[in-house]
Amino acid sequence: MENACQIKSDGVKFRDFRFCYCGYEECESGNSFGPAVKNHYVLHYVLSGAGVFRTHEQQYTVGKGEAFLICPEERAYYRADDEDPWAFLWVGFDGDKAEEYLREMKLLGVKKPIFRIRNGFALKQIVTEMLKCNHPGIENEFALQGLFCRFFSVVSAEVTGRGKKAEENGRQNYYIKKAISFIRDNYSNGINVSDVSEYVGLNRSYLFTLFQEHLGLSPQKYLSNFRLERACELLRATNYSIEDISYSCGYRDPLVFSKAFKKLYGVSPLKYRKEL
Repeated sequence: MENACQIKSDGVKFRDFRFCYCGYEECESGNSFGPAVKNHYVLHYVLSGAGVFRTHEQQYTVGKGEAFLICPEERAYYRADDEDPWAFLWVGFDGDKAEEYLREMKLLGVKKPIFRIRNGFALKQIVTEMLKCNHPGIENEFALQGLFCRFFSVVSAEVTGRGKKAEENGRQNYYIKKAISFIRDNYSNGINVSDVSEYVGLNRSYLFTLFQEHLGLSPQKYLSNFRLERACELLRATNYSIEDISYSCGYRDPLVFSKAFKKLYGVSPLKYRKEL
């Protein structure tokens, strides 16, 4: 990296979580920003040296291996240390779901807006690759967005993994979300719990334990309920036959489907449709 460099994105719009710009700078003593506001989120990561960051009338000392987040339209100030000025990289971004993702990553809604990230080498490598994407075109935009997602993959793994309990909870939530995503994408294909556990990479017993602890029901029950909820939607919104709906929801035997439906809802699929 050079002493100071920056790149901006001005092409494809990734509405949910969008890369806007990134950069790197080795600051001189006392170099500062603000007090002022920015119109994007900006995450700064300190590679060396130190400085101060001020927001919401609170001031924090920030050093090597730490990051701070500036939120849109929030008045912020930061300044390099006089004796040991920092070198930092930054990534600016926005998106319709940026706030939601940041909260899930524990970057928003915390008491102290300073985050320790040990894997600074990975962040620096990613930003270095971003800065090389300086040619126009949609290919470049997709490359930048992909690197941007890699950047936050590293950040998320570091920040949400603080403490053994947080790390374990994060890992468990990851497995559950992965299992649920697989079910929702493949419920119509006749999958079973063994297929889910194989995809997630856990044995059936541990997957059962996670579902019971976090959702209060077994993976089999979740899969069955999801299929039957989808069947209700099709019964309400279409004129498909009961047999077609059965197959569409992953049941290979319409009789088995009808029995499962009646057990959950108290009426047969045909009667459910007539009572609408």
